[in-house]
Amino acid sequence: MRHRFILNFTVWMIFIFISSCSSRKKDEIYLERAIQYEQTAIDSCFWELKQIQSPQKLNPKSRADYGLLLTKCQIIKKVELSSDTLLSYAINYYRSVADTSRLLSALYWSAMKKRISGNEEKALADLLEAESLAVQYHAVPDLAGIWRLLGFIYMDTKRHKEAIHAFQQAMQYSEQAGYNNYWVYNWDIGSAYRADEEYENAILSLEKLLKQADSIFIKTHSSRIYIQLTDLCMKQEDYKRASHYVGLSKNYRTNRNEAPIYNLTKGQLFMETQQYDSARIYLMKAIQSPNPFASVQGYSTLTKLENILGNSHDFYLSKINEEESFSGLYSHLSSEELRKQYQDEKLKNENNLLKLAKNEREIYLLILGMILLFLLVLFFIFYSHFKKKKVRLQFQAEEQALKDKALILEKQNMLLQQAQELSALHEKAAILRASVFRKMSIAEKIPSLDSLNEENGSVSKKISLTEKDWNELIRTVDEAYPEFIPELQNRYPELNKEDLCFCCLVKIHVSLQDLSDIYCISKAGISKKKIRMKKEKLGITDENTSLDDFLQYF
Repeated sequence: MRHRFILNFTVWMIFIFISSCSSRKKDEIYLERAIQYEQTAIDSCFWELKQIQSPQKLNPKSRADYGLLLTKCQIIKKVELSSDTLLSYAINYYRSVADTSRLLSALYWSAMKKRISGNEEKALADLLEAESLAVQYHAVPDLAGIWRLLGFIYMDTKRHKEAIHAFQQAMQYSEQAGYNNYWVYNWDIGSAYRADEEYENAILSLEKLLKQADSIFIKTHSSRIYIQLTDLCMKQEDYKRASHYVGLSKNYRTNRNEAPIYNLTKGQLFMETQQYDSARIYLMKAIQSPNPFASVQGYSTLTKLENILGNSHDFYLSKINEEESFSGLYSHLSSEELRKQYQDEKLKNENNLLKLAKNEREIYLLILGMILLFLLVLFFIFYSHFKKKKVRLQFQAEEQALKDKALILEKQNMLLQQAQELSALHEKAAILRASVFRKMSIAEKIPSLDSLNEENGSVSKKISLTEKDWNELIRTVDEAYPEFIPELQNRYPELNKEDLCFCCLVKIHVSLQDLSDIYCISKAGISKKKIRMKKEKLGITDENTSLDDFLQYF
């Protein structure tokens, strides 16, 4: 039970570790893609960031980059901003590792976020810190962006003089960085001058903008700029210049949507120059346009015109139409807001569907991973069991082999002991037989059987044996080797008595010399006799087997 618990716990720990590593790895991949899209495709960058499921599990650098990129994308896409925790973490991390480039970017977007949230003072603090760092490290392009954002914050806080200075500083740094978008800063400077009611300086800035801007910008924005110049001239009551600029705005119109603004401006200009009939004509054109903003402003200006002229009835009708037009504009804005909310919700639903589909795929992959892990564990269990069984069987086989070897050794020892005992018995038997043979009466005649005449065994002397001696020989051999003579007669019936006597003499180790003396032939003749006996009588064809050896073990 304990082993099963440990096994289950280990499996779950491995599974959790694999899942965590897989999720962390995927989040890192999404972040790398987002960084690649940062400068080229902010929509793709934002989408990749939204796929990250567990930003808190990212390594410190990746977590800081995630916080910075997410804030940047949310501001550019104008969506709901996240909490300040991620961006604060990024700023602290970049400070700790002295990553100046990223720290400047983080401070810039932090200031932008605080400006959107209405915390202008905290935004200024971030920008001033960023400006100090950029000056220290000569980051000229960053200084241009920092001073421009400072100008917008000064504009938000009605500090127009400081805003003008900030925009001028931004333009100077932009020139040092080699950018050719000076007209952008002239537009900002003109807007600051206008807010500060320095209308002439505002006009000069906008005129400079028109000289510096490229042809594409002039073609698309000149009509709007000339309308702004017309409005500024009217505020200075310079109606001649205003008429000139409003005429130019008509020449640079690029689409029909700009006509209502032109008509409205033209009507206001004629009203200021007391050309009331012409003013009424252009104001009516603005009112009848599809542009709701121009329509409301046209009714408002027409109401003032009728009041100046003392047309009470027309003043009343214009006032009613102004209120209705304003209500229509409010409804239009509300419907636009609802439409935008609908699109946002639709986009959120589509994102949720994508997330659900992604989660389903991840669940399937997770289930597949669990199945594979289960099969792996099952294989490991069976493999371990099989291996243990194999080891156990091998151990049993080795143990049995050792037992068998011990048994064989024991038997060999017993056989050796028996062989030793048998050899001892054979030696005793041979001694007894030799003693018996020496007690025969013929032993005195045969030197090789008589130990007393051993020294005369090599001397040639005829030995004559009687029939009694031969019978005694056969009887004594038969007593010493009970099965010898009967077995010879049984297996080799062609043996006669003389052959049996010769075999008995060989059996009891009578020497070749004594045999030569008994049979009165030479030793060579005795050797030939033995060969003939072996081959002809006994049928032994093996050259390596002698008659003496055959009869000795017969």
